[in-house]
Amino acid sequence: MLGMEDWKMIKELKKSGLNITEISKRLGVDRKTVRSQLDKNKPARYERKKSKSILDEHSKYIDQRLELYNLTSQKIFEEITEHGFKGVLDNFAKIDKV
Repeated sequence: MLGMEDWKMIKELKKSGLNITEISKRLGVDRKTVRSQLDKNKPARYERKKSKSILDEHSKYIDQRLELYNLTSQKIFEEITEHGFKGVLDNFAKIDKV
């Protein structure tokens, strides 16, 4: 994926009169990439893929409990273990930092 600077450079080189082939040679990218970037009004924004967590299925319960009470991670760990959580406390302790 090209960044903001690459996108700007492609736009500037096109404004200066270079054709797509010349731009692609100068920047070392494929002509199709140059063409697609010229068609865009702004550069593509990088979005990180959402990763799965072993806590996903318990997150709603955890949020509800934290809204009502000031609970420690140890207490929440004990509660969700009763509801089927299979993780260990070492992995779970990260919730205190959220």
